[in-house]
Amino acid sequence: MLHSPIINGNKQYIFIHGESDANPVLLYLHGGPGTPDYCFVRETLKPLEKLFTICYWEQRGAGKSYSTLDDKNSVTLEQLILDAEAVSKYLIQKFGQNKIYVLGQSWGTYLGALLVQQHPEIFHAYLSVGQVTDQYLSEQESYDFVKEQATIRKDRSILRKLNKWTLPTRDAGAKAWFRYLNFQRWQVARYRGSMKQKNIFLLAIWKLLTCKEYSLADKLNYMKGSSLSFNQLWEAIINNNISETVTHLDVPVYFFHGTHDHHTYYAGAKDYFDKLSAPTKQFYTFTDAAHFPHVECFGEFEKIVKVEVLGINYERSIDND
Repeated sequence: MLHSPIINGNKQYIFIHGESDANPVLLYLHGGPGTPDYCFVRETLKPLEKLFTICYWEQRGAGKSYSTLDDKNSVTLEQLILDAEAVSKYLIQKFGQNKIYVLGQSWGTYLGALLVQQHPEIFHAYLSVGQVTDQYLSEQESYDFVKEQATIRKDRSILRKLNKWTLPTRDAGAKAWFRYLNFQRWQVARYRGSMKQKNIFLLAIWKLLTCKEYSLADKLNYMKGSSLSFNQLWEAIINNNISETVTHLDVPVYFFHGTHDHHTYYAGAKDYFDKLSAPTKQFYTFTDAAHFPHVECFGEFEKIVKVEVLGINYERSIDND
């Protein structure tokens, strides 16, 4: 079901799916910035609709919400935090619940950590998938990964391009980073640092093109929204270390991270988790996954969510499925 509430003066879209309105609500914060992955993840995550009412929010200026944006300069970190708060309260009111769960993926973990830090009273727990920490250190690790893989595979054309498209400095600006990442992220995907078993870009493009919930205009606007969001938000991401900004959360915290993740590097997320203070916290390592462990290893992810997050007896839940 598609909803389009006015959020802080801007019409934004939310895909809402679940088997019962009585179930707890899960707000899904997509990555990017500016790249909603509803078309990519919904089919895999569908079994969770027995447990949650899942709300896939298309953030200001992104995905379906790109066409309703009047002021491009309104896409700022501060505004998106305000939007995320407003969306959360909209869902609480709509479903008559006191609190909701929030899941962030990639950029969504950056936004999610700040959101939960500022408004812990409206969340049951924070689920982090591919946690952003010091993104510049992640980019250094990602560059080294691509160079190592290209060397092992004797991919000389990629090595030549890496010498041309060297890692930008932290303060190089969004345009320089956008040019670099347009090349570099394709190689990460080719070398299975985005998804371990598949080239995620080819799969994601196919999912977007065949997504029935997106109109032709939405599909044409998708990259416009991604570019806009990146240009507006990247400097905040690359210059602000979330592990120094958010050192304590007042809700239970669950980290899910793949060891093959070369977007947000595993060691950085683990170090951040170890230092993060929270009432309860758990870190789950996925050795067969990269940046999308909730998709690549869904069965394992689902079991953790049932048992650890919701406290459901897993064996009994299998009998009832």
